[in-house]
Amino acid sequence: MLVGAPLSDREKVLHVLNRLGYGPRPGQVEQVLATGGWSSWVDKQLDPDSIDDGSVNYELEKRFPWIRMALPQIKNSYPIPENGYAQPQLRNELPRSVLLRATMSNRQFKEVICEFWRNHFCVDQPLRNGTDRSWTACHYDEHVIREHAFGKFKEMLFASAHHPAMLQYLDNYSSRAGAWNENYARELMELHTLGADQKYNERDVLELTKVLTGWSYDGNLQFIFNAQQHEPGTKFVMGRNIAKGYGGGQYALGMLAGHKRTATFISEKLCAYLVNDVPPPALVDRVANTFRRTDGDLTQVYREIIYSPEFMSRANFRVKFKTPFEYTVSAFRATDAWVEDGGSTCGVLARMGQSIYNCEDPTGYFDQAEAWMDSGVLTTRWDYSWKL
Repeated sequence: MLVGAPLSDREKVLHVLNRLGYGPRPGQVEQVLATGGWSSWVDKQLDPDSIDDGSVNYELEKRFPWIRMALPQIKNSYPIPENGYAQPQLRNELPRSVLLRATMSNRQFKEVICEFWRNHFCVDQPLRNGTDRSWTACHYDEHVIREHAFGKFKEMLFASAHHPAMLQYLDNYSSRAGAWNENYARELMELHTLGADQKYNERDVLELTKVLTGWSYDGNLQFIFNAQQHEPGTKFVMGRNIAKGYGGGQYALGMLAGHKRTATFISEKLCAYLVNDVPPPALVDRVANTFRRTDGDLTQVYREIIYSPEFMSRANFRVKFKTPFEYTVSAFRATDAWVEDGGSTCGVLARMGQSIYNCEDPTGYFDQAEAWMDSGVLTTRWDYSWKL
């Protein structure tokens, strides 16, 4: 086959099932070919609510009742054990729920793209600062990541900024007038919106930190704006005056979400995730234009990438190296496995270096090949494959 030859119909189906899903189940390639081909499958995946996932949802709600609970209800239903300092049940169940969904769901692209946003808006669930984060991480996955993955980018950004899981993870809940904590403001600019080294400076970070003072949560884990802990006065961020109060924080988030550098940064990350570790610059430019034109409509952004010539190019066929999570779930699907528990597999993923909801770095886990080609990680992968 010539290097530049167009992909065959079968290769196109394999490509989308592996890149926009976690790999085919036995017979799925033939099924997709017989029911409209790859584009028909993609159109359905871009509207995940239209896909029947009843059996998986039933299994999820049976095993993990917290999926449908509000945060105060989760806290009350899963108390920290006496003489304990963490909620072990939720700590174990959240990773298993992620694994079950990725393996069993018919909404494969939703699971793939949720994994992207899970790493982009990274939080974890270890105990820190005397607060158990298992309660909030469970709710965060459902109501920040999954709820907004096909909506507007700014809506996911706002949901993340207000959620106690993020307020805990990057310490903004304790940032107050005269005692600022820059963690969240810095990562908001560097990791969540503009990207690193994008013509903002340390003063911008400090001023944004002041803008977001007083953003915290109450005893029921509900967001609150504490005016008494808010830094008074007008702030100056990236050339703009931002008024004091809660409205100033909302304005700052909207400014960052709509910035042209944010459009480019998010588009480049998505193209690297779905197309190639080094995405074609022309594709990134077109996707960024779509991002700006649609006010960050993520479904339209995904569509621009997937229906691009670059996505279906032979040059980008089978070039992405699967992360441990992707590899493990693909193996389950290839063997038509049913996830009865998932606990032992979560342990294997930890040994491979990709423990679910336990990334210590706010960058989240990287999906580029160089991050996962360490000999120790590969040895664990080969051992797991042999045992499977």
